[in-house]
Amino acid sequence: MLSVFISTSKVQQNHALKSFIANYITIEKLDMTIEQTTTNPDDILSFIDPPSRLTGLYFVEVPTNLLEPTLQLILKIREADPLGKVVLLSSSSHLLLPLVLPYHIEPLDLIDLDNLADITNQVTACLKTAQNRHTSPLLTGRDFYLVKSQGTIRSIPYEEIILAETSTRPHQITLHLKEEAIPHYANLRTIQDLSTTFIRPHHSYVINMSHFLQVDYKAKMIYLTGDQTCPLSRSGAVRIKNYLTKKPKNLRIKVRDL
Repeated sequence: MLSVFISTSKVQQNHALKSFIANYITIEKLDMTIEQTTTNPDDILSFIDPPSRLTGLYFVEVPTNLLEPTLQLILKIREADPLGKVVLLSSSSHLLLPLVLPYHIEPLDLIDLDNLADITNQVTACLKTAQNRHTSPLLTGRDFYLVKSQGTIRSIPYEEIILAETSTRPHQITLHLKEEAIPHYANLRTIQDLSTTFIRPHHSYVINMSHFLQVDYKAKMIYLTGDQTCPLSRSGAVRIKNYLTKKPKNLRIKVRDL
């Protein structure tokens, strides 16, 4: 279920949005509930932080005179709820758009509060889009890892992570996917703790056994999908052998010099 949050600077405006959204949810039988309505967006962050299991749709007003603190707050909301969708509300949307871009918030939409004729249509479109994305078979049941890199927040499905390795830069690791590598501030333990499919075969690497193809114990090398390889330490070999002994039935493996 999607949790809807509404925050504008005016109580009357909050009530109007809440009433419209509640009626639309009821009529269309959407899998949503209105979780909170407030004139203070800090209340939203307090509600969802520390991160909970909910996924939110956030309608948040961004006053021009409070642009930076409000956008910084929205970034924190995105961090606490990486799968949530944010809709920005403003009385000066034509001025707000170029100012929002550097924050990489990726809003679902930007709604002009002064354009009364289009508000309901835009809110309706946002509700439909959020519902469709939330119930998409491609996303249902998937786990995501939140990556903050180069000012952008991204949600990476666990199954897309092939391996992670330490970086030459202090406190950084590099996440390897099929088509790209993403350096960011984190540690390997964070990746290792995501799921039991993540194994540490070497002190500088964590691999996703879902992408495991072959292990060569003599050459001390592991082969993964995407033409990725990983060195194998003595203690790492023990972990790999233990995992393979208890491997899922659908995991196909090749072993050399066991």
